[in-house]
Amino acid sequence: MVAGIFLGRHTAGYIANYDIASELAEIGVILLMFGVGLQFDLKELLAVRAVAIPGALVPIALATALGPA
Repeated sequence: MVAGIFLGRHTAGYIANYDIASELAEIGVILLMFGVGLQFDLKELLAVRAVAIPGALVPIALATALGPA
C-alpha cells in the first residue's frame, strides 16, 4: 500500500503506466485466489462453521441494509 501511495497515478514525480499496473493487479489477485484455493480444506471449514457462517452472513446483511441508505 505504501508503494501505491508513493507511486500512484496522482503523485508528482514517477508516473507509472496505469493500464499495465491495473493488469498486473488483476493477475496478482487471481494468483492470490488460486493460492488460497490450493490451501482450502473443506474439513477445516466445517469444523469452524459455527463461527464462519455468522461471521460471513452478518457483514453481508449489514452491507446490504446500509447500501440503499
